[in-house]
Amino acid sequence: MKTLRNDGNILICTDTSGRMLELALFLDQLWKNENSGLFAYTIALLNHVAISTIDSAKSLLEWLNSKLGQSFDVAGSKPFEFKYIKLCRSLEDLD
Repeated sequence: MKTLRNDGNILICTDTSGRMLELALFLDQLWKNENSGLFAYTIALLNHVAISTIDSAKSLLEWLNSKLGQSFDVAGSKPFEFKYIKLCRSLEDLD
């Protein structure tokens, strides 16, 4: 928070598959919490295949563990429909 409040940026490097999806879900949930104070800051997923990776993940939801899939159904949420994460393919998209 100190870095963000001082107009700094935070970069988290990860690969495009696996943990990146998990991390994106986690961060989007964290930004939803009004008490966190994070919703005032922009979060971006910058990768040349970011949009296609998310689209691919959306199309494979039926392959989720049954408990995990049911948790999305019960909560009424749509995983990978990010409200707080901006998907960017290039630095120009980031602007």
